[in-house]
Amino acid sequence: MFLKKLSRIVFTVVVALVLVLPVSSASEEAKKIKVVLVPERNIFNQQNKYMIMRDYISSILPVNIEFNVLKDYEEVMEVLEIGEADAGVLGSFLMVHGMVNHDLIPLARPVWNSGESVYRSVIFTRVNSPVTKDIKTWEGRSFAFANRHTSAGFFYPLYLMRANGIKKDPWDFFSEMKQAGSHDAALWMVSNNLADIGAAKDTIFRETMRKNPELEDLIKVLYTGGKFPDATFAVISSMDPALRESLKQALLGMHNSPEGRKVLDKFGARKFIPSPREDYNAVLDVVAK
Repeated sequence: MFLKKLSRIVFTVVVALVLVLPVSSASEEAKKIKVVLVPERNIFNQQNKYMIMRDYISSILPVNIEFNVLKDYEEVMEVLEIGEADAGVLGSFLMVHGMVNHDLIPLARPVWNSGESVYRSVIFTRVNSPVTKDIKTWEGRSFAFANRHTSAGFFYPLYLMRANGIKKDPWDFFSEMKQAGSHDAALWMVSNNLADIGAAKDTIFRETMRKNPELEDLIKVLYTGGKFPDATFAVISSMDPALRESLKQALLGMHNSPEGRKVLDKFGARKFIPSPREDYNAVLDVVAK
């Protein structure tokens, strides 16, 4: 009788402990990594593009990846600076800024289906615009740029002006400088007659034109130039070196597995390659000039 009573007491205690003690799970043990994204295209499209990357990396490493598109380029750099994010997918200017000022470490970048791992600046206007390749015809016109922290959407057009003898401050040269917020938004502003000239990165320019064929009759390209490393996955310097290396190898090895190749195909890339610091020298040159 005593043993039966003791068994009931032990059973009750065990059940109580199971109910109140935290249960360890794989998801709780996995390292949470917050990755911030620049709003280079429509934020919903940008978020969706990286969701398949999140699921794949979390399936092969003990990590929970969280991708978040922030409202602007400035906020992306701010959260990385103060340590509120562990990593970012950065364009070339933010990557250079982060390396020089905050010791961000570039891990890898995609080789897109085009075979390119770099992007260029596209400067464009409307088909019926009096604006031409002669940069003097740009004076007094309105200019739509993606963001002040982009190589393709801001710095390259200014570099081109300087290289062609335009010494005026851009804010005096153009009638108005309009920050569109994203590369596709700059294209839409020009096509809808909200700006005379626009600049965007060529990958997003082509993507937007392909998805909206009606733009072919509205937009003409004036210049394409520059050569800037694209969409670099970078981490903060305080990240555990072993974790950093695991993330890098997960990206670099994606094309070696059937599942990884499926994800890359949906992502629009062939593979990831290393992205060393010296690949950004062209960015530094354009910004300096």
